[in-house]
Amino acid sequence: ASPSTTDTATPRSPLAPGPGLRRAAALGATVVEPALLTMDRLLVLRARVPKERPLSVDPMTSVEEARAFLGRYRDEIDRAPADPVIVLYLGEFGVRYHGARMGAPLESRYHFVRTMPALEAVMASRGTGHVWVLTTFERALRMDLPDIDGRLRRDWVERALFPGTIGDGGVRVWTEANGSADTLPAARQAPPRR
Repeated sequence: ASPSTTDTATPRSPLAPGPGLRRAAALGATVVEPALLTMDRLLVLRARVPKERPLSVDPMTSVEEARAFLGRYRDEIDRAPADPVIVLYLGEFGVRYHGARMGAPLESRYHFVRTMPALEAVMASRGTGHVWVLTTFERALRMDLPDIDGRLRRDWVERALFPGTIGDGGVRVWTEANGSADTLPAARQAPPRR
């Protein structure tokens, strides 16, 4: 079989006018922007985009650092009064997961709250100690449980923040606003960011 004429044709230069320009010239039309077309072809042929650096995610605080931080104060935590700890909404998952591994008294001291009646019940049975609140993912709390979020912001004061790796995923520690803040221990610094 003999080769077809298209197989033996010399390749067209990318800078040569294409069929559209030849047709326009044959019809007597003027090409308004030949410089832009030429520049476009030059960019396509010669432009080089530098390779992007790979994305590197470096957590602010690793699980090991957080455990070591809490471990340093384990004796102090054990000697502390058995104040109730209210864990709001999505904070339950992290506290149950890590608390069980660290031997925290989850069933006796921690109260996992997702409704206003549950919050009221804990506050009614609180005794004389301070009530601590742990929160995370504040935006979800604000959107999904606005009544509890409003009460939290009205009746409690944020004492410490442990930054998280996900934007709103830090753990915040709150104490009652009407309690005497002077009698509370000073908030410890969170583990250092790397």
